[in-house]
Amino acid sequence: MTAGNMDTHTGRRRFLQYAGAGTVSALAGCQSLGENTAPRGSQGTVTGNPAAPSFTVGVMRTDFGADVAKSARIAIDELNGSGAVDGTVELTTAGGSASPSGEETAYRRLMSQGADVTIGGLYPRGFLPAVSENEKLHLTSVSPWPLPARLISRETSPIGGDPQQEYEKYKYFFRVGPLNLIDLQRAQVQLIEKYNDQLGWDRVGIIVENLNIGAEERLRALEDAMSEFVEVPVAEVVSGSVNDWTPIYDRMESAGVDLAAVFLVISATVANEQWADQQRNFEMGGIHLPAMQLGYWEDVNGAAESLWTMNAATPQTENTPQTQPYLKEYRNRFGGSPAYPGPLSYDAVKVYAHAVGEVGSTDPEKLIPFLEEDCAFTGGSFMPELGFRGPDTEFAHDPEWSSIEESGVPIFQQWQSGEDGGVMEAFAPERNKTAEYVKPPWMR
Repeated sequence: MTAGNMDTHTGRRRFLQYAGAGTVSALAGCQSLGENTAPRGSQGTVTGNPAAPSFTVGVMRTDFGADVAKSARIAIDELNGSGAVDGTVELTTAGGSASPSGEETAYRRLMSQGADVTIGGLYPRGFLPAVSENEKLHLTSVSPWPLPARLISRETSPIGGDPQQEYEKYKYFFRVGPLNLIDLQRAQVQLIEKYNDQLGWDRVGIIVENLNIGAEERLRALEDAMSEFVEVPVAEVVSGSVNDWTPIYDRMESAGVDLAAVFLVISATVANEQWADQQRNFEMGGIHLPAMQLGYWEDVNGAAESLWTMNAATPQTENTPQTQPYLKEYRNRFGGSPAYPGPLSYDAVKVYAHAVGEVGSTDPEKLIPFLEEDCAFTGGSFMPELGFRGPDTEFAHDPEWSSIEESGVPIFQQWQSGEDGGVMEAFAPERNKTAEYVKPPWMR
């Protein structure tokens, strides 16, 4: 929801590290711990909420771990300084390789260090069994993969097991953000449906990178959904190793597409550079992982101009009243701005603290019903209100989300030229808009 590592330049090798598991992001309260009104039925403290017992937050310092840890530290310091905790909140961290096995190792180390709750982690398939084994809450703030939510769901089993048994086994996993891949795909469709007439996107070509996780299925779903309101003359799955985009772009132009709607990770930078260098007669946007990074403009020497992507936030957006204060505090302490898991991790600590305060315990068996049934957190930096879907939904324990217009997320960020280089501007949704959409320079 914020941009990928906004204070560093991130090259192709960085994306290769985590794209092997197919990551892509973009994005995603129980009441604010800083407000002065007590939530339903509770006795308020000076902060407006019941004081939570002491607890320890464990951060998995693997992919994006620095941003997760820094943001958790900001949230913890605010909690400790506000009287919201009857005791103290502690932070413990554990590093590991950026891999499923590395994250399992990091998670188990956090358990040995006494963590009551864990956040972070890009590869849930690696550490989810350990979460189940330890029966401690994990609030993910990095991974968009929908499998954990489907395992928790009591509707059906994605692996052919007993849904109730799987719920009991995996119910300790909640997603604060980003939105899962299916919701991100729905958001992309909603955006194009809303703006196709206004922006002249009558014919849309779809490009999905093959990350070995259902690329053909995602392509067909996008094609079917978009065909309801625009023509889709080209829809292709491409390899992450594409070095020459000319034949693909030739097919796009021959078909007369107005927009290339993309889902790109490993091949994203090359695709952008060749689109700009060749001044292709169509626009480009969708889910473009490198373009979420603040240093991306410099990485591609301005070739990003007019490229757009989903994101959690930008340095300018005000998703909630807490977004800019959090980003300001992050800049003051650490310089630059965080990657998208930053605000999500800040929110994860805050929502956990509120839940603990409400139930008066860190016992997951007491916290889970509250998070499933009563959470409506309004003190976060990402979504105006964060609640979790119940166990009888398709994506159990994922953020409640229906549309970009209702929630204001994800942000649709476009690179535009500013006085000092590139600027990440939000052109949609309307409530978080910071600038009008602009066509590529060669199409104006």
